[in-house]
Amino acid sequence: MARQESKKMENPHLSSIESPVKTFLQEHELETNRFRQIASLLGNVYPLNKTDNKFNGVLSDFKEFEKDLHFHTHQENNILFPKAIEMENTIMR
Repeated sequence: MARQESKKMENPHLSSIESPVKTFLQEHELETNRFRQIASLLGNVYPLNKTDNKFNGVLSDFKEFEKDLHFHTHQENNILFPKAIEMENTIMR
């Protein structure tokens, strides 16, 4: 609303959006590192074992999780967070 009307907003009693964004970025790094540790335990490769369907299912789920994790962190780190900071800077300053 303020952006559409080209109005500046008064600084609320809350801190900048940059503080929670920093926390989220740290959490993303932590979770990425945890994922890497799990991948390392699996030998950093996900070969299908033709004789073990349960293991194949676990590896398939792991690959899907890896894909989702990368997509999630990319979307937030590179699109959502920078845009939120940009919007705050436009509205508040």
